[in-house]
Formats: sequence, structure tokens, C-alpha cells
Amino acid sequence: MDLEEFNYDLPENLIAQIPLRDRAGSKLLVANSKRIIHAKFQDLDHFVNKGDLIVLNDTKVINARIYAKRITGRDVEIMLERVMSPLIALARLGNAKNISEGENLHIDHKQSIKVIERNGNIFTLEFDTNISEILNEYGSVPLPPYITRKPDLNDSSRYQTVYAKEEGAIAAPTAGLHFDKPMIEKIKNNGIDIEFLTLHVGFGTFTPIKTQNISDHRMHEEYVHVSEHLCNKIIETKKRGGRVIAVGTTTTRALESCHQGKDLEPKKGYTNLYICPGFKFNVVDVMITNFHQPKSSLMVMIAAFIGTETVKKIYQSAINNRYRFLSYGDVTLLERS
Repeated sequence: MDLEEFNYDLPENLIAQIPLRDRAGSKLLVANSKRIIHAKFQDLDHFVNKGDLIVLNDTKVINARIYAKRITGRDVEIMLERVMSPLIALARLGNAKNISEGENLHIDHKQSIKVIERNGNIFTLEFDTNISEILNEYGSVPLPPYITRKPDLNDSSRYQTVYAKEEGAIAAPTAGLHFDKPMIEKIKNNGIDIEFLTLHVGFGTFTPIKTQNISDHRMHEEYVHVSEHLCNKIIETKKRGGRVIAVGTTTTRALESCHQGKDLEPKKGYTNLYICPGFKFNVVDVMITNFHQPKSSLMVMIAAFIGTETVKKIYQSAINNRYRFLSYGDVTLLERS
């Protein structure tokens, strides 16, 4: 399929730059191939059923953005991609032209970082102090590139789900940002199960597809952990006629990565699963997800889930009704045909 099928005109003033005061105060667009309903996220319980299973991604965003200097005094923005060990990490560097293996970058007069390998735009860095300590002292919230302001104290909590637990993401699983603790309790009290998995969201989630034929795109890797307990809960839910509701494209990707054979199996490792039209969904029945960038792998995924023409109608309806887009924006509930 041609990449232009997943393009749309996103008005810049609809890109949410700040979160709403109330986490659960967002608009909710509910859709399938036959209907579009405009609602509020507080009304989510009207669209989920007793016996359904909601799956959340409990990854926790780290302070992955660090600023350092080269020996020349030139500033370098470091965006960690993956922490490999207490001292080694993969990262993307801003102002990276002519940075070579063996060069030392300096955070201050005490802390330095050595470039030990370069592979295209990805650098392997060696820190001289535990990375967790460096991030706690010098790191900042890695807001997405389309949020044009600098992070503030509010982002430390708001660019994090209320159930975040497992450190390792450099971007938030943004569909989960709408859930507050009262909403979670309300859902549980209505007889709906809630379970968790982990997928550490990488910077690749913001990388647009650059190949004209989407089939030629190569997906980035992300760490995923889906437990045997969760797999058993999914099997039980399906047997009793309940639906599996994935909160976010990250959760969807993790769950579908566990069913690439005949059976649903636990997984702990990395996935580079690319979901595009023609993909057979074996696990997820309903997806809760924010609005995504044009020509992104996330747009391609939701088109695979609900249909390319349906996606176009949904996004045009959202634009017409002044929904807020992207990470701090409003949310959809998509029912698979």
C-alpha cells in the first residue's frame, strides 16, 4: 500500500502542548466500521462490558534527555534509546555530525560519557557513573518532538501513567495517561478485570515511515514482557465471551507479539512486530488509543485494526469537532469489526 493512504492534514493548533488539568477530562471518540460516537472519557464504563479484560502497559518513563558538551564546547542533546547495563546505553544524539567513536562528551567537570560505537544515528555510550544516578541528577522528561515547549515540573507526573512501575521507556504509553485512580476503581467495581504487561516504548515510535510502499518499512525493536498469568487471563476472557481491550498501540503490539504461532504464549524479550493492513489480529478486540501523526507506523496499525477508510472518517470527524491530538490529546475507543 502507498504511504499517502495514511496521510492527513493535521492543523498545528490541534496538537496538544499541555495536558488537561483533569486526567480523565478528555474527549472520547468511540468508533467501529458502522458508527462514530462523541463522548467523554469519564463515560468509558458505558462502552466496556462486565466480563471484559482491560490490559494496561505499566512501563515507566525515565528522564532520558541529557545535555552534554563536546571538547569544542558545542552542545549535544543525548536521548537515551535503551539502557543496556548500569554503564552502557544506546542513544540518539543531536548535533551529531562528525561525532566519532572514542570521543568523550562532558556533562560537567566531573561526569563524562564515551562514544564507544556508532551505527548510523544510534550511538553506544559508556558512562563513568551509574546511568540511573546520572538521569536522576541531570536528566529531563523526554517530551515528544512535536511538543515545542521545554518540560516543566508538571510533566514529571503528567507524562507518566498513574500505574507506571517498570522503568525503561523513553516515551509514555499515552492512551494510559487518561486513567486516574478513581477511574480504575470504577472499572474494577463494574466487574471488569484489569491486568498489566510491560513494553518499553522507544524513540522509534516517533519515526515516520519513509518508504513509499509501507511494506518496505522496517520496524524498530522494543522490550516486552507478557506474563503467563496474563496469557491465562486472556484465554479465560475469550472462553466466557469477554473482550480483550488493549490500552494503547504499545499494549496491542505486545499482545499480538505473543500470538505469532498457533497459541498465545508468554514473552520476555524484544519485539519488532510490524502491524499493517492484512495483519490477522488474534488477541485484541478493542483498542483505546490517542490520535497519531500522519504517515506513522501507529496510523498504519490502527488502519489494520479498523480499516483504512474508517480511519479517514474518524480523523476527519475528530478534526471537525476540534479534538486535541497526539500525546497530551484526546482519545479513541476502536472496536474491531
